[in-house]
Amino acid sequence: MTAISKQAKRKGLFQDSYARDYALRVTERHTHTRQVLLVRCLFCIYVGRGQKPCEERVRQSTINSKNFRPLFRPELFKDHHERQHLSIWQQYQSTPDQEKSTFFDDYTTYANTLFPKFEPAQTPFTFDIERPLLILLLEICFFTLMTMPVCLT
Repeated sequence: MTAISKQAKRKGLFQDSYARDYALRVTERHTHTRQVLLVRCLFCIYVGRGQKPCEERVRQSTINSKNFRPLFRPELFKDHHERQHLSIWQQYQSTPDQEKSTFFDDYTTYANTLFPKFEPAQTPFTFDIERPLLILLLEICFFTLMTMPVCLT
């Protein structure tokens, strides 16, 4: 082990190999030193957070992505992946290193996170209007309004 990697490990600095090994994306760097300040979990971005089937939650699960800040420790990344993304984390680990860079190519970023919050849960209304009533409504709307004098002020 070189002196640089020992020093980086002691200070909890982000190592480039963490991005590939633990499916992380660097999202923020220091402007002058270029040290990594923030990394985000790619599983949270592309797949979302999971929940253990046996776990009963009192509160609603968050849809936010997991962000990691210094001190960057691999056991924290691994713990998060095992708790939130167990099945896909196991798939990712079994993927060869050459294919890990293309692992997320088939996924959509943040799929279906906004619309379920704002779409109504009810079914749309359907109106059955009889033909004579529909004709009367159309005559009133279009033909009566066309014959009325328009005042421009």
